[in-house]
Amino acid sequence: MNKKILLFFTLFLLINLNLGIVSACTSSTECDCLKSTFGATEIVSYEGSCPSPTKITFWAMATCPGSGYFAYNVPTGYTSVNCYTDSALGTHGGCPNCLMSRIELVKNSTPTPPSNACGSANNGTFQSVPTSGLCSSGTASRVSVHEDEEARRIGFCYSEPR
Repeated sequence: MNKKILLFFTLFLLINLNLGIVSACTSSTECDCLKSTFGATEIVSYEGSCPSPTKITFWAMATCPGSGYFAYNVPTGYTSVNCYTDSALGTHGGCPNCLMSRIELVKNSTPTPPSNACGSANNGTFQSVPTSGLCSSGTASRVSVHEDEEARRIGFCYSEPR
């Protein structure tokens, strides 16, 4: 029976470590980095690595973000998705008379430019149809051109998602 439990626990840890999910700090260096970066007193769990994990849950000497006095300031690039303020003072590594909150943050995803984002040639004036700078991302599918009164060509980029 004990071997089955040990095997299950070992498999659970291996799967979670391979997915980048860490249930607690695995090294004092990593833990110190996370605590310093997020103003935490105790790290509950995190995904990714310091200094910018994709998700982190920790305890801090503060009230929940947006709650008024002593509210936790969410770092730039993160969103607070869950928060709970403990009514007991001084728990989870905080000072004896401090309110403690369990805060969960997720890293904001970096928006990818749309596949039809026009490049530097868009709305430019050219003597012939441009072949470069059509799209900043994606692949140009066609270029429409029209002539103004001075017979110069102006190119517009259109692209299709890949």
